[in-house]
Amino acid sequence: MLKSRGSIAIDSNPESVFDLIADPNRRGEWAEGVEQMKFEPAFDPENPIGAKFILKIREGRSVNEYAGEVTEFERPRVLALRVSRGLVTMEMGHRLTPDGSGTLVETFGDMRFGSWYTKVLGVLFGWYAWRIARNQLKKLKQIAESG
Repeated sequence: MLKSRGSIAIDSNPESVFDLIADPNRRGEWAEGVEQMKFEPAFDPENPIGAKFILKIREGRSVNEYAGEVTEFERPRVLALRVSRGLVTMEMGHRLTPDGSGTLVETFGDMRFGSWYTKVLGVLFGWYAWRIARNQLKKLKQIAESG
């Protein structure tokens, strides 16, 4: 398993930051490579646990589709997702904590690999996943603080 962790302090209230994180139409604004997050028609944004979606991510020159599911949702504190494609499964999410007049956002990502080959590739490119997560937090902070 490959783990990625990070955190950032954002000068905005937890509700506003959570709304930005939880809005599937705004995910591409701060999540590098995300082109679309499309939920099934019965999606209930107020009770999304178990909701299924397709996540389209630009990876290099191609756009790949990942099957996803919301695994944890507690407004305005936690949003966690599971996404998979082929032999790779990722558990990822955000935990928000009030921090003075702002918000501490902690992000996590755990990748599991279904074969030795995908595990080797995952280890080789783990630095890239860490860089993407770090850049996403910086972009999230920039957008949340700009209002």
